Amino acid sequence: MEKSRFAKKYRGHQCLNCETPLEKEDKYCSYCGQLNSNKKLSFNDFFNEFFGSIFSYDSRI
Repeated sequence: MEKSRFAKKYRGHQCLNCETPLEKEDKYCSYCGQLNSNKKLSFNDFFNEFFGSIFSYDSRI
C-alpha cells in the first residue's frame, strides 16, 4: 500500500485551496491545480522533498 501523499486514501472531496468540489479520482484540482491531498506532512516527508528538489535542480545545471 502506498504511503505517499499522492495515494487515493488521502484524497478529499473538496480542494483545500479554492474549495472546488473534487472526486476521489482527481489527483489535482481542475480549477487551481492544487494537489488533492489532505495528508499531514511528517518531518521525513518534508526532508525528502526538500533535498530531492535541491538535487533535481542541481542536476539540471
